Amino acid sequence: METLGDDLFEVAESLAASIDAPVTIEDEHSTVLAYSADAQAVDDIRIDTILGRQVPGRYRTILAETGVFDRLRREPGVTYADLGVGSVTRAVVAVRTGDGALIGSIWAARSGRLGAVAEETLLAAAPRVARLIIAHRAWTDRHRRLRSRQARAILDGGPEAFDVASELGLTGPVTVALAAPVPGPDLPAGLAGALAIHLEARGVRALTAELDATVCTVLAVAEESATRVLRAFAGTARVRDHVIIAVGRQAPSSGEAHRSHQDAVRALRVLRRRSQPGAVATTREVLTDIVALQVEGLLQELGAITPLARLIDYDNANGSELVGSVRAFLDHGGDVTAAAADLHVHPNTLRNRLRRAVDRDVDVADSDTRLVLMIQFALSAMRPRSAD
Repeated sequence: METLGDDLFEVAESLAASIDAPVTIEDEHSTVLAYSADAQAVDDIRIDTILGRQVPGRYRTILAETGVFDRLRREPGVTYADLGVGSVTRAVVAVRTGDGALIGSIWAARSGRLGAVAEETLLAAAPRVARLIIAHRAWTDRHRRLRSRQARAILDGGPEAFDVASELGLTGPVTVALAAPVPGPDLPAGLAGALAIHLEARGVRALTAELDATVCTVLAVAEESATRVLRAFAGTARVRDHVIIAVGRQAPSSGEAHRSHQDAVRALRVLRRRSQPGAVATTREVLTDIVALQVEGLLQELGAITPLARLIDYDNANGSELVGSVRAFLDHGGDVTAAAADLHVHPNTLRNRLRRAVDRDVDVADSDTRLVLMIQFALSAMRPRSAD
């Protein structure tokens, strides 16, 4: 099998020619590592898999439910997978390390079962593919560490930041964004690579690296353009259910990228509190919540003397609805009629409640009191973080 080639794409091409079937090589997470360049389209599943560099989620579900993944983990030999009407049957071979750990798989798409010789060819190729996957991972790890060092150099600022950015072509204005999982602290496998591919395919110069349990991206575009392309990425099937993205303000040059990064860190904290998968937000869009989080610790220390705490205590003791009434009043900019309609009460009822709030030293006519209340309401609207 040494004639298969020296990289995964060469192996995929050689195998496809040998067994007369399109071939895909994937890792254990169903991420595409290589594929044969076929003249025929085969089916939509193969097209979607190659374009997305990942087996689409709905088909991974089918493979899991029909036991294909379990058979790959447990059984030697060739496994066959049927992905439904309009799809071509897949012949699958597990790729393992010397100690038996599953690190990938080889997929061949062709109607019906393969012949005995073709099956033997696939099985014989697995050890060669395993060695190439291991080599690929070693190269990927080195490249990942290099990108992380480059990202840190840019975010640290100074002359080195300019040197690294110039070497990477990140000249002119830059915008820093942070992508992170929600919920949970672990980065989804391949997130950095998927984002890098997405940006490259759209002609965006960027450095994407794993940094401090996030995927940090320095984009050589203005904030508006960065936000638009990142929203397109967040809307893809692979990430929209478990990733959030915070976008910092545009920096005039790579030498000030650290300021954009600081913005993104603050915005990411807000998004983690909100815990809304697929969300993409700029610093400007979550500015109120950023300010609220900055003073959260102080408000907690002040405890019972804060205006919201006094309203809550009164409601708990009397079964009243001062908190909701004051909040509606503030949400409607002090318009009693609109707030009362929202609460489904008479305006005079709302006025009476606001007077009872004054009796608790919470005067909503006072601008300072309103400011503190609005910050506290902003904090209460953010759901607790599931992970830091």
